Amino acid sequence: MAIKRYDVVAVTGSYIDRNGQERRRYMNCGAVFETEKGLSPKLEAVPLGSDGWFQLCEVNSEQQRPAPRNAAGRPAAYRKAVAAAAVQDDFDDEIPF
Repeated sequence: MAIKRYDVVAVTGSYIDRNGQERRRYMNCGAVFETEKGLSPKLEAVPLGSDGWFQLCEVNSEQQRPAPRNAAGRPAAYRKAVAAAAVQDDFDDEIPF
């Protein structure tokens, strides 16, 4: 079983915060997993204009936990999304103009 150990991030720019300090803007580009064969990086994106440098940020224990799933094996957020879509589709068919 693979365990996510690091997030792969790249600096995509900088900005000035409300205190006047320059901060870096980061983009999450993938992850590094630990498997029985060693470390395996998986890049999902490379920012345009990137200089090719990436940083590895340790993953905290909350991010490593799998999302809660219901009895059908779907993430719990799936049920909320389906219920929200059902509410949004409840329109009158009559057009007032």
